[in-house]
Amino acid sequence: MAAPAGPGRRWVVLGIALLALVGCGVGVAVVVGGGGSTTRDPASLSAVAHGTHPPRLVERDIARATTAFGIDGEPERISGGWEAEDPARSIYFLKSPSAWYLTYEDSSILLEPAGDREAICAARNAPFACTLPGVELLADTAADPPNRATAARAARGVLERAGLLAGSWSTLVMEPSVDVPPCRPELHTAFDCSRQVVPTRAVMLTREFGAGTTAARFGVVVGPHGRVLSVTGRVAEHTSD
Repeated sequence: MAAPAGPGRRWVVLGIALLALVGCGVGVAVVVGGGGSTTRDPASLSAVAHGTHPPRLVERDIARATTAFGIDGEPERISGGWEAEDPARSIYFLKSPSAWYLTYEDSSILLEPAGDREAICAARNAPFACTLPGVELLADTAADPPNRATAARAARGVLERAGLLAGSWSTLVMEPSVDVPPCRPELHTAFDCSRQVVPTRAVMLTREFGAGTTAARFGVVVGPHGRVLSVTGRVAEHTSD
């Protein structure tokens, strides 16, 4: 039986989550020099440590991203940033002293039709849910993972439409994986979310700023037919920009 989650998405999301924790960490340091000690504020320390700062994103920029990601809802201010949600999708922008951190999830694949359980469970790499009686399975359980070109095009396309790919970005497309699709609490779906898996590819997009700086980076999980299931990312500019 296929495992419920492969390494692609897990490592992409974990890596960027760790960057977010570093970027959002706060503290006060005392710097001792020839003239005595001075206290540096957390924002200054973070910007210096990463060599980046958050770009200026106003409400219309957040609204553009919201539309690009297909969310049927207006962006709203929250503590530390912005959010936009509808029953199937959500996006969050949280601001730190060195960058914005983005999280997006799309659960709409769970609104797609059910597949033929017998045919799905007869496959060589049948999902674990086939060991559980009576669990309905998505038709996309048996779909092919997106190929490299489709995954890269889907990842770049949505971020370009969102206005988040200024500058030069490298692209790394990972090997196919199997992942549990996102499931929003408000979603009215006929499926047991925790038992569903679909084939995916993870795409990493990176904008380097040079030695001693923290790159801007997006991890994008692309599902069957080029559907973007999730995005995590660090949106930043070099301190000289």
